[in-house]
Amino acid sequence: MDDRKLYRDTFSQVRSARGPIRLEDIKMRKNHTILRKVLVLAAALALLAALAATAYAADLFGLRSLLLPPSEPSERTGWPQVSDPEAGDDPYAVQGTDAISIQGYAGSPEAMATAEWRAFQDTYDPSGDILGGIGNSPTEFDEEYGNYQVYTQEMADKLEEILAKYNLKKHTDLRILDSYHDLCQELAGDGMARGFLSGMHNPSTPYIYEDGTFHYDGEVYMEEGTYIYQCTRCVKGTFTDIMLCIGDADDFTEWTYQIHTSLSEDGTWNLGPEVLLALGPNVSLVMADLGDCFVTFNILAGSDPNRSLSGTSISTDSLEIFADTIDWSVLSSVK
Repeated sequence: MDDRKLYRDTFSQVRSARGPIRLEDIKMRKNHTILRKVLVLAAALALLAALAATAYAADLFGLRSLLLPPSEPSERTGWPQVSDPEAGDDPYAVQGTDAISIQGYAGSPEAMATAEWRAFQDTYDPSGDILGGIGNSPTEFDEEYGNYQVYTQEMADKLEEILAKYNLKKHTDLRILDSYHDLCQELAGDGMARGFLSGMHNPSTPYIYEDGTFHYDGEVYMEEGTYIYQCTRCVKGTFTDIMLCIGDADDFTEWTYQIHTSLSEDGTWNLGPEVLLALGPNVSLVMADLGDCFVTFNILAGSDPNRSLSGTSISTDSLEIFADTIDWSVLSSVK
């Protein structure tokens, strides 16, 4: 098993309703099969097993305004407890940590739909008996709901109810691309392809939905070290069944940062959009609401080198440099 496959299998934090989204899982869905239950893989990843927390209205456009309803009761939130059917009796599972929407801030249709769908998933088929009975056999729901984990009529009805309630479309197609170049061509539409990453990045394993929502895994080479990360762009108006586990939101230092794009003739910087940066002990985030889409870079490195998932720490300065290596104007363009 090569290092990149080991990373995809073990460290993916972007999760669907019932587990990590991995390239292997996507291929299974495209072959019209049902995902099996996802097991917690290692004690080092226990903080990633949570199903969520809630949004704080006072933290508008900050990390807390991305939090989803929690899997355990919280004095901070007052949300009721719901079960985690994936955790079971696994001794490594730690519930009650926080997860965020990577589709939009609290109050957006996408974030509200994610919270409602997850609440339904948390209480539906908690023992896994229905899913276990189906196994990897195809179902009548695969063709229309192949991009979601829907395996009964009740689930299909609930998803349609949520889509109608929040006026969202469902994904109809997902394609695994061969390269970053292919991804850039997809984003360009009929125009000339233009990359959005500097030469410091090494992107791989991209996939894209019919609306331009995409994901890829990447590495970035910086002075402090080499960092593994994940990038997801969610186009608004379509429901994407994913979230991101981050540990404890209280452990993050967050700030807004104005992107520096290029130097002008007078020596001043041309400025790009304002992005949200968040530095935690294990992971770091670079996020931006770009109007028609919401973009998240999930860097597997934090402030504590002993807890960082990349094995090295990242500083606030490096996080800002990372943000400046992205051409956000390309990412903001939705064809």
